[in-house]
Parts: sequence; C-alpha cells; structure tokens
Amino acid sequence: MPDFYGVKTKEVETSVNTPVVATSGITIAFGTAPIHQVDGTANEIILANSYDEAVSALGYSDDWDHYTLCEVIYSHFKLYGVAPLLLVNVLDPDKHKQAVTGATMQIANGQIALPEEALPDTIQLSKDEGSYKAGTDYDVFFNNGQCIVEILPGGAIDRANLTSVTVAYSKVNFTLSELTTELIGGYNVTTGKSTGLELMDMAYFKTGILPDLLIAPGFSQNPAVAAVMAAKTTFSTVLSAHCICDIDTSTVKTYERAAEAKAGSGSFQNNEQITPWPMLGLGDKKFRYSTQLAGAMCALDYDNGGIPSKVASNKVLKADSAILEDGTEVLLDLTQANYLRHQGIVTAYRFVNGFTSWGAFTAAWPNSNDPKDVFIN
Repeated sequence: MPDFYGVKTKEVETSVNTPVVATSGITIAFGTAPIHQVDGTANEIILANSYDEAVSALGYSDDWDHYTLCEVIYSHFKLYGVAPLLLVNVLDPDKHKQAVTGATMQIANGQIALPEEALPDTIQLSKDEGSYKAGTDYDVFFNNGQCIVEILPGGAIDRANLTSVTVAYSKVNFTLSELTTELIGGYNVTTGKSTGLELMDMAYFKTGILPDLLIAPGFSQNPAVAAVMAAKTTFSTVLSAHCICDIDTSTVKTYERAAEAKAGSGSFQNNEQITPWPMLGLGDKKFRYSTQLAGAMCALDYDNGGIPSKVASNKVLKADSAILEDGTEVLLDLTQANYLRHQGIVTAYRFVNGFTSWGAFTAAWPNSNDPKDVFIN
C-alpha cells in the first residue's frame, strides 16, 4: 500500500441531525419494512440510534401504505429527532412474493430500472445466447424508489451495442391485512422462537433498552391487533408500557363515529392504551397518528429531564393538517375536540400555534374514573 501524507476530503450527502437520546418514552414499533433491499430478516428486534442505522438494517421506501416502519423511522428521526428506537419487521419476502414473467426490457445508460418491489436474488437476465450471471455480468442496487440493474464492464453483456435483454424476477407482494396474523405472532414450541408482538417480551433482554411505548401503525386499528397490544403492555412478567392504537380512519370518518367506534369495541378500553383519531398530514405525506404521537411523547419526556410526568396534550405536532385515510381534511372546533377528549380519544386540534395533540386520557376513560388508570401521564 503506498504511503500517503496530508489531508483527503470527501463530500457526502446531507445527513439527518443527530437525535437526542431519550431515557423514557422509548418506542418499539412493529410493522413492515423493505428488508429485501438490505438482505434483512423478519422477526428480529432492531435497535436503531439514528436514521442511517435504521435504514441500513431495514431498508427504506416512501411507500408507507405497504412499509409502515419507514413511516416510523422518518417521523422519529427526521421530524422529532429522538432516539433510540426499537423496530420489528414481520414481512418475510420469501413467503410474500409473486413471480413476474420474463419480458424484454431496454438498457439505458448501462442500466435497467425495475420496481422497488423486485427481489434482487431472483432477478435473471438472458438473451438468445443464454443467461447472464449476477455479480459478473450485472449488479443490483436500490435508488430513488427503483431497483436498478447495472450492466458491469468486462462482463458478457455488450454495454456498447446490446440495447435490450429479457428480464424475469419475483417481487414482494402483500397487503397489510394479509399480515395481521404475522403481526400478532406467537411462540413456536418446536423452534423455541417468538414472532410478531410476542417479541415484546424479549425486547429488553436483547437490547438492554426498556421500551415504554408500543405502536403498530397500519395494523393497530384492527381490533384483534389492538387487543393483543393491550395485553402486551404488561410484558416479561414485571415490565409495563403504554400502547397507542389508532382508530380506523378508512371507515370512521366523523368525530361522532370515532366516539362510537371506541365505545363499541372492547379492544379500545384498556388503561394502558391510548386511542388517537384521525391521521395527520405534513405536505404530501400522511402519518398514522400513533406514529407521531409516539415521537411527540418521547420528545416531551426528554425535554422534561427523562421524567414521564407530563402529557403531550396541547403540544405542537409535526403536521399541517388532520386527515382521513383518503386524504379528506378533518377540522374540529374546540367543542368537538373536547368531546373526543372526554371520550378518551386523543385528537388533533388546530389553534394559534398550529396543529396540537389534544387529549390527556387513556382509553379506559370514561368507563373508569380511577386517576391512576385514566390519565396518560
């Protein structure tokens, strides 16, 4: 190796600001992530102290309708600037995939662009003379929401003259509702391994970090999931947490219906449970309320010296609108916001300082009036 004396410089992309390190309000999020981008695994507890760490372990996509943990990563690190964050992906691309029939695709500037759902290990390039080899003739990487196949110099593919090849591959294919069972999870007596929400019991012992906010955005509006989350607020026998379970904004479209939906479901009545409605918008991005509320609660605890004695009611959210799943804007006046508050629902209320979180009661209110059960803090 030649000697080098002096200084070298390198320009890198702008990174996210270093998050503050919280000691309470620490979130554990269960959901889905594009782990096929980084050769990740399902049902593993990931400890991330920065945006880059989270993305390196789980991948990243702006398709939050499918990849719910990416919404959490973005909100926690980019909007609220808090760490650490525990993440559990339950999507297994080896199980939830679909074959794409081979088709002729054009090569442009030595590259072929595939959808970001493409599974790198399944990509096959061929021409009349035969198949090409990954790592020798082409390589695969992800960039700006696409899976890029790059033709390698010196390989069997003639970069200068070959304009098209046949490309076959498999892609990730799933809906969140199809993964409800995986999200709930369980314990396998044969393998001795836990999956899904059952991993809550192992979070502290694996990471040394005690999570006290449990969320599953995109799933928690399901009563079956919400019920298991409520049960998991007591975990590892002696530890406890709060869970934040969204009220479904795809079916519950008015504040009156939100109160009825909560009151009519036994899955949204727990004293360790927080039930927000509706969703939040920021620019062109849509957030499940539980995602941002977890970040806001963690940031508030940090600002309060790590003591979780304050409630995030009347605290500013990183939002410029309150919305339903279909993007319809929700505007509440003070009377309507207070009505939801007194039904044990946390909502978003716009006042002079912008959109704030509004509500101090757990889901146990108004059925319980025991102060230790009904106040979030």
